[in-house]
Amino acid sequence: MQCKSQLKESSLIASLTPINHPMVEVAFSLACIVLKNSNLQSVLQEKEGFRYLDVLKLFYASDKDIRLRAGYAIAIFAYNNPTQQILILEAGPISIHVFEPLLGSDVETDRAMAAFQIVVLAKIIIDLDQVSLSARGISTLVDLLCSEKSATLVLTGKLLASLAHTRAGIPEAITSLGTVQRLCYHLYAKEEEVRSAVACALGYLTFNRTAYRHLLVQCRNKPKLFKRLIVNLSKDAKINSDFVKEFMRQKKVGLPSLSLEINGGPPAVPVHIREKFRGTGVKVYKAKFRPKDSLFLIPPTSHIMGRLKTLEKPHIPASGHYQFPHTTISDLIQVSRPRIVHVEALKYTLSVEKT
Repeated sequence: MQCKSQLKESSLIASLTPINHPMVEVAFSLACIVLKNSNLQSVLQEKEGFRYLDVLKLFYASDKDIRLRAGYAIAIFAYNNPTQQILILEAGPISIHVFEPLLGSDVETDRAMAAFQIVVLAKIIIDLDQVSLSARGISTLVDLLCSEKSATLVLTGKLLASLAHTRAGIPEAITSLGTVQRLCYHLYAKEEEVRSAVACALGYLTFNRTAYRHLLVQCRNKPKLFKRLIVNLSKDAKINSDFVKEFMRQKKVGLPSLSLEINGGPPAVPVHIREKFRGTGVKVYKAKFRPKDSLFLIPPTSHIMGRLKTLEKPHIPASGHYQFPHTTISDLIQVSRPRIVHVEALKYTLSVEKT
C-alpha cells in the first residue's frame, strides 16, 4: 500500500497537463488500480483481454505527452513485478531511443518522468544493460534536485521515494551520489510540498544502511534537522523506526553539535560573527559556562591559575638608563653550550681509537 500511495501521488503531479487521448488515460488508470494486486492483474489479462501491445504502440505517437504518459503507465504495470515485466517483454521489445527525446527535453518534469521510467523498465529495455540504464536514470533524478523550480523538486522527491523501495541496489546507488545531503538541504524550503516530498524520500531511504548512516550524521550535526524531517512526513510516508530510536538514544547521551558551549567547547557561532551583529538589533546569545555539563570538572583557566607569576619589572632610575648588575649569575655559567666540531677530524679520531 505504501508503494501504491507513492506512485499515485506522483501521478497527480504528472497529470497536471490534460491529454485528450482516451486509450492512454484508460491504461494509466488501470495501471494504478491493479498495482501490487496479483488477483486484479490476472483478471485484467485473462478475462478482460487487456494487451500490453496496445499501450506499447503509443510509444510512437507524435504527441510527446502521450508517449510520456504511456511510458509511465507501462512503468507502473512493471513496478516491482517480474511477472508483468516478462509479459511486457513478450508483447514487444522497448528501445532506449523512445526515451531519448524525453531525457533531453528542456522541460525538467519530462526528464524526471523519463528517468524514472528507464530505471523501472531497465530489465525490459533491450538496447542497454540494466546497470547503465539504472545509473543514467538515477543520476538524472539526483541532478534535478539542484533545480530552482518547486514543481520539479516535488516530482523528483516523490519519484526518488518510489525508487527507494524497488529492487536491490537502487537505494545504494541513490545514496552514493550524495542524495541525502541534497534532500536535507530542501527540508528548509519555503514550499510545504517540497519539504513533504523530500522528507518522504528521506524516510524511505532510512531502510538502506548507507543512507541510514548518512542521514544520522546530518541529524547529529544539526539537531533541528531531525524535527524538520519528522514534522514534514506525510501520513502515507514511512520511516525506519530503528533510525528514530537510534537518534533519540544518541540525543539523550549527547550530540556533538550540542556539546560546544554547553560542554565548555568553542561556540557554535564564531565570536567575530557575534561582534558583527552587536548593536544591530539582532539578538545575540552569550556563551554560558556550565561546569555540570562540562567534560572538565573545573574550568580550564583554573588549571594554570596561580602557577604563572608575573615577573617584577626592573627599577628604572630617573635618568632613564638601567644599570646591569656586574655580578655573574651562577645559572648562566652552568649552562652547556654546543661546540663546533670538525667532522673529518672526529672520524679520524674514532678510527684510530678502534684500531
